[in-house]
Amino acid sequence: MFNVRMISATRKAGLFTRRFARDDNGALLIFGLILFVLMVMMGGFAIDLMRYENTRVKLQATLDRSTLAAAAMAQPSDPTVVVRDYVAKAGLADQLSGVTVTESGNFRTVKSTGVADTHPLFLHMLGIEKFDAKGLS
Repeated sequence: MFNVRMISATRKAGLFTRRFARDDNGALLIFGLILFVLMVMMGGFAIDLMRYENTRVKLQATLDRSTLAAAAMAQPSDPTVVVRDYVAKAGLADQLSGVTVTESGNFRTVKSTGVADTHPLFLHMLGIEKFDAKGLS
């Protein structure tokens, strides 16, 4: 009797696996879910890139404005103080890397650099933990 039950269970398992292998219901559901996850990931990467570009443009525009104001010969204040003040009022004081001033009798050259970390939300899925936006003026 034990052998009969064993054969019956084996036969049922064989029938189940053959039926499962032939059944194709739901096959597109799995493919659709994989595509959905990939689309959400690509949208997340696009969001990270937009945030990066927004931060970079804000930093670059602030550096450009501050550098031009500091380089003006009519500017009576110290050029370094002018650049730091512009950047601080834009809320980017922690992103200013350095200010270099070269001055002579009839000209003034001001160079400012900045680096802003954009803290990616989705790019860490690709192993990118840090995404710096750099500015130079």
